[in-house]
Order: sequence, then C-alpha cells, then structure tokens
Amino acid sequence: MQRRFLMAGGALALALAGCASPREEGRVPAAPAGPAPPAFSHAEHAAEAGLDCLFCHGHAARGAKANIPSARDCFVCHWAVSDEQPEVAKIAAAIESGQPFRWPSVVRLPEHVQFDHAAHVRRGVDCATCHGDVGGMDRLVAARPLDMDFCVDCHRREDATRDCVACHH
Repeated sequence: MQRRFLMAGGALALALAGCASPREEGRVPAAPAGPAPPAFSHAEHAAEAGLDCLFCHGHAARGAKANIPSARDCFVCHWAVSDEQPEVAKIAAAIESGQPFRWPSVVRLPEHVQFDHAAHVRRGVDCATCHGDVGGMDRLVAARPLDMDFCVDCHRREDATRDCVACHH
C-alpha cells in the first residue's frame, strides 16, 4: 500500500514538474519549416489600427484554442493594399498556392495541461493577463512564464477553481 502511494506520488511530482518549470521570458521562438509568414507587428495592428485581439483571434471566445489567422483572414482587410508591397504579396501568394503560413509557436503548454480560452474570455480575463502587452509588440515574444505557479496564483487571486482536473487530464 505504502509503495503504491509513493509510486503515485512520484508520478504526480514528475508530471507537475514538467508544468511548473519556468519558461524563458522574452524568448523568441524559432520558425517552423514552411512558407515564411509576412513580417507582422501586433503593435501596428492593435495599437495603431485599433484592432481588438478577438478581431483576428475570434476562436478564443468560442473554443478552447485561439486561432492563428489564415492568409484569407488577413486578406479581409489587406485585399485593398497593393500586392506590390512584399509583405502583402506573401499573403496573396499563400492564398494562391493554398499553402498555410508556418507561424512560430510562442506558447507551448505540456501535453497534460488543457487551457480553455473561451472560459477565460467569458469571465472577462483580458488577453494581456497571460500574454502581456502584445498590442505593444512589434515581434511577438513570451511575455511571462505560463507555468503552474502563474496559473495557480491567478486562480487564487480571482477565487477560481483549483480543482486539478479543471486544467489537467
């Protein structure tokens, strides 16, 4: 009995260690293989053009995952901008080729962690709470370590659930 308890405790400690390890703040991710995405400035789109996060990442309000806009999504606004500009030409070429851009992933949670964007949006959690001042970033970086300590501290402050199965599967 005691041995099973120790083994279960050890397995839990290993699982939590993967979640609790701090992530490097300000890290710039490596781009995956595939068509190069256009140079993109969140500051230009959010701060200067006044777009809300959910304008481009609307799935965050409706589901567990936030979407990365497709080239067609970008063209909703950029169709009127000359495709002689190199970055707009990349959008047009991606639509024509049917090849999606390979945006680098900035936030990676361990496989055993589930995060529901919509649940947080419904509760009025501002995107900057977790992602930092993305609207002021020309190049997107991880603004803070999204580890277990960060999440549990927030859940304590906001009197949100601290039931393990709410975030771990």
